[in-house]
Amino acid sequence: MALEKSQKRSVIIAAQKAYLQGQIAEFKLRLENAHDEATVVWRSTFRLGGEIDILLGRAMEEWSAKAEKTIVDLRSATDEITAATASIRRATADMTKAVKIAGHLDDVVLLVKKVVMG
Repeated sequence: MALEKSQKRSVIIAAQKAYLQGQIAEFKLRLENAHDEATVVWRSTFRLGGEIDILLGRAMEEWSAKAEKTIVDLRSATDEITAATASIRRATADMTKAVKIAGHLDDVVLLVKKVVMG
């Protein structure tokens, strides 16, 4: 089953929101001099950016019937990233939160790859 234009747009927007949240998390961590943690988040965000580029390049192609679940999973992952990013405070930026954010970004990479690969 092919995705409708609005569904394709939803997948791309959800992935871009996750990417933005990754960038925000990295920025906050760097402001707190948590450079190792920021690098962990940056790597995952960078991988997601590559997948978004591929996804945008193939946006006009037909995607698999698994799109509805993928959209829900992407929104869920983005919500988790947003929640984790919001919880980073000046004095509490630590590796656990960075790893959690990176893990959610990696989940988004896998979900986007499923869509891209069909």
